Amino acid sequence: MKFSNKVSKVNQVIDHITSEIADGVYALDDRLPSVNELSQKIHVSRDTVFKAYKELKQRGLIDAAPMKGYFVLDEVKRVLLLLDVYSPFKEKLYNAFVENLPENVKVDLLFHQYNEKLFDMIVGDSIGKYNSYVVMNFRYDEMTPSLLKLPSSKLLLLDFCSFPKEGLSYIGQNFDEGFYAVLESALEQLRKYKRLVFVFPEDSVHPKGAGDAFARFCRDYHFNYEVQRIHFQATDLSEGDAYVCIMTDDLVAVVAAANKAGYKFGKEVGVAVYNDMPLLEIIQEGVSAFSIDFARLGEMAASFVMTGEKIQVDMPTCFVERKSL
Repeated sequence: MKFSNKVSKVNQVIDHITSEIADGVYALDDRLPSVNELSQKIHVSRDTVFKAYKELKQRGLIDAAPMKGYFVLDEVKRVLLLLDVYSPFKEKLYNAFVENLPENVKVDLLFHQYNEKLFDMIVGDSIGKYNSYVVMNFRYDEMTPSLLKLPSSKLLLLDFCSFPKEGLSYIGQNFDEGFYAVLESALEQLRKYKRLVFVFPEDSVHPKGAGDAFARFCRDYHFNYEVQRIHFQATDLSEGDAYVCIMTDDLVAVVAAANKAGYKFGKEVGVAVYNDMPLLEIIQEGVSAFSIDFARLGEMAASFVMTGEKIQVDMPTCFVERKSL
């Protein structure tokens, strides 16, 4: 067994034993190696193995008895959590997910990085290895074909779900009508501005229908508007505009340009971002957001893993009001 310096040896031994139980190397009630046996096998101290076994006993995964030694007390369930890319709000989802799962559930967190070959490879390699599959689909409006190889009763789709789902479980968000509705909820704040600008670069993976929904909202409520399909530049800043950003880099560019110009957010200019994250609470005394509740998403996904009950939910997009609008 090879050890990393990034995690304590005790935790790595715990993960090693948990993985072997999950992989079926040790089944329910099977005897585990003694402290001496495992110490010699993986080349760690007896104290390290003892501490790992003690922690696993506290988690209820193993137990010990006279004449029998250590043995498997509970099965380990393995879950694949396949997300798109890392972001602070995905971390919020992940934390809520694992916090609502018992100790005998081992979660493998992977990211497909919007690389379809990588997505297909991860899904293909996972077949038959997991008790549950919680996956952010590759496309918004089409079920990724490789997912059809997974047992539908064990699959939960997250986020991108705008296609016929029939008997599938999903927790999605509506980037069209949901976006229109949340803009309506911010109508009073948006009325303060002469023009609304949706900074929606071509290289964004955000569903294209969001741009149509934004334009329709602006027409219906008689706003001057622009759907800007390139990244924000400092020269784009104009007093009286409110900017809705999809990408964090564009939010940073808007904030930097406004600060340089001496504009006050919530007065001379406004800004909001899609998807809430903790950092937004302290930037510029608070940046408004249009977002689903990612912690709640994680909680519901954990419930699916534990109960196996079918779930079909479209989460509402909410207006998180702060001083930037």
